[in-house]
Amino acid sequence: MAGSKSALEVCFISNSDFCLVLAGGGTRGAYQVGVWKALKELDINISAIAGTSIGAINAAFMIQDSAEKLEQMYYDIYVDDVIGTSVEIGNNKNLFSISNIAKIARDFIRQKGFTNEPLESLLRQNLDIKKIYESNIDFGMVTYSIKDHKPYELFKNEIEKDNFIKYLLASACFPIYKAQKIGENTYLDGGLYDNMPINMLIRKGYKHFIAVDIIGPGLKRSLAGKEIYIKLIRPNESIGGIFDFDRDRIKRNVQLGYLDAMKAFCKLQGHRFYFKTGDFCKMLKSFSIQTIEGLEIAASLYGMNEYMVYKPDVFLKELKSKHDETFELYSQTKKALGLTTVIKEYDKIKNLLSKEHVLCFFVDKIADEPVFNIIGESALFSHYITAGKAIIELNHYLSQKI
Repeated sequence: MAGSKSALEVCFISNSDFCLVLAGGGTRGAYQVGVWKALKELDINISAIAGTSIGAINAAFMIQDSAEKLEQMYYDIYVDDVIGTSVEIGNNKNLFSISNIAKIARDFIRQKGFTNEPLESLLRQNLDIKKIYESNIDFGMVTYSIKDHKPYELFKNEIEKDNFIKYLLASACFPIYKAQKIGENTYLDGGLYDNMPINMLIRKGYKHFIAVDIIGPGLKRSLAGKEIYIKLIRPNESIGGIFDFDRDRIKRNVQLGYLDAMKAFCKLQGHRFYFKTGDFCKMLKSFSIQTIEGLEIAASLYGMNEYMVYKPDVFLKELKSKHDETFELYSQTKKALGLTTVIKEYDKIKNLLSKEHVLCFFVDKIADEPVFNIIGESALFSHYITAGKAIIELNHYLSQKI
């Protein structure tokens, strides 16, 4: 996004004041917890936080400096901690999974919407309103009024303390919930108006932003003003459903948010994997940036852990081991099936082989024909070709070190 400072300039200004903007997206909000952990570690000064839906709830915990409590809540949370339903849907499940959707729909119709009383109880037990209002960090949230047919963009100084949690619930009143009543008005989820509430902060005079998008449903408004800088942090992969309570998924999302934020501030590098910046620069002395990308594609195809920070030698050694093991199985399969006779027919090969074996085919083919272009650099196989060329480079590099 455009701004008055380049990304490179802001990347190295660790003492710049930023506003943090948190989008809505249900349990995907665990990703934002990881981002906050990184920002704290990097000592990034946050002068204001605005959020919509789960982003507003996360923001409240961050402002009262209870990130650890918030993280543990994500790890411990169950469906019945946030939604009032009589349906037994099982713990550690996605609310909208195929096994749940029919009975959830029936209960939704019967109740005319689910109550958010469990979520309200959770917030009242864990939020310290006094700390939030005493904090020097500004706070804003968005909700939508049914009565007035318009959005409400509210800062904490515009909200009575006694109603603060009610307005949080209003901002997070996803359409499965009954509308949130406050006084004579009723409210729905702020994502109906703006799921990334940067504009309300711009209008208040803030200039530098860290926006954390978790790809939730809702609208994102055009930015009001040009003289701003926005560092966007968002996942490059699926982080699950908006009501996905799978424990492993939540833990991965926290870790992914942390890693992506560290990468955004140039402490980590990589395309799909993560390396300390200094280590990544060392790899560039032996491999081109295109080759490193190919190695990362190969590592992903071979199922290596993408949620950790690798040392280069550990990464290359593990990748080499994975490739050698898979290539041996591929060679046996090739001999048994006459693989080269069907490789042009992708529909056949994808039913015969795993993606790892498809990669081994390209390594094998490119090694035999360095100018290999039978299939071409088509979108269908481009990742495999890039990864295959990188594996050949890796094999050559390691052979020279022996």
